[in-house]
Amino acid sequence: ISFAATCECLSNRKQYPSFFRTIPSVQSKALAYMVKHFGWSWVGAVYSDNDFGNNGISIFLKTVKEEGICVEYCEKFD
Repeated sequence: ISFAATCECLSNRKQYPSFFRTIPSVQSKALAYMVKHFGWSWVGAVYSDNDFGNNGISIFLKTVKEEGICVEYCEKFD
């Protein structure tokens, strides 16, 4: 049981069958909606090369695409 883990990667029930969280994993979607809120239509993204960053950028890119926002570049760092 986790009260603080927000990584979307932990939602994989096959990999983590006994994991349970008490808060949603919505950070990446929230960032995408913040971009929309400020009226930004062309952005770049930087993310960490780990499960949290890789899963987060995947959700962020999907969400901004659905909102019609262009992502010019994505840069991964170690």
